[in-house]
Amino acid sequence: STLFEYAKMLYDSGEYEEAVRLLYFFELESNNKEDIISSLWGQLGGYIVLDQKQKSCHAFIRLKDAVDSLGPSSEQAKSRAWLLHWGLFVFFGSIENASTFFEFALEPGYVFMLETVCIHLLRYVIVSLILARSKDILGLALPVVDKMEDRFGDEFGELVKILGRSFAYEEVPEIVKRIGKMCETDYFLKEYGKEIVEGVEELVVRSYSKIYSVIVVDKLVKVSGLPADKAIEIALDEIKEHRTVGSLSEDKKTITVTLQDSNVNRQIAKKGNELEERTRKLIEVLKDK
Repeated sequence: STLFEYAKMLYDSGEYEEAVRLLYFFELESNNKEDIISSLWGQLGGYIVLDQKQKSCHAFIRLKDAVDSLGPSSEQAKSRAWLLHWGLFVFFGSIENASTFFEFALEPGYVFMLETVCIHLLRYVIVSLILARSKDILGLALPVVDKMEDRFGDEFGELVKILGRSFAYEEVPEIVKRIGKMCETDYFLKEYGKEIVEGVEELVVRSYSKIYSVIVVDKLVKVSGLPADKAIEIALDEIKEHRTVGSLSEDKKTITVTLQDSNVNRQIAKKGNELEERTRKLIEVLKDK
């Protein structure tokens, strides 16, 4: 198409604003799926360069829908891999969008590409989960990290393995320091370094609070890097989330975790007592015989 060729020439010449305008008209007029996808790639690239975030998001969504409609093929797989990469420019343009990147990247067709050819992008999926303050960060990230075995040596991968597998909390402070330095140099993360480190520290406290029935506050502070009052607040909130009760000692040095007295627990206790009584009666009957 002459219109497409002219738009491509403008794009290659750096005339992005006019190029994306013509590519949009070409998209509307074309009935050919491959041409539409080519047009959308050009629009997406142009909007990213022009730093038009909202239009970038709209073009990305339309492009993703078009790629997903292709059906299983090598072209679809390649396009999905590129979408994961270009998606960084779209999602990490704001902290609100960055916190939703994981929803896109962990879709079935895309998580396969993440596990096979886009391993290096897992960092951004984990960061997205952290920024979203997801309640199931380890549940979502750990299966993917496990599948990659030793192919993914990123600090975020190390953190997920420790919090979800080895529980070697003594290694966490050093990893958190490395994550902070990484955020300073990573193009996509440098704007959110403070929020990422805060999210990591909170994740450490929540993970630690699930493991121990007696939590020593000094150790919790040491592994998380948080002030005692903040660490205690997060720990008690996490304990409450799991229908258990956290009792803070008067000297604020320990938190003791106990089961919450609920109707379910009372019913279990009642059934246990009934079973014990029946067992006692059966023993008495056997003795009489």
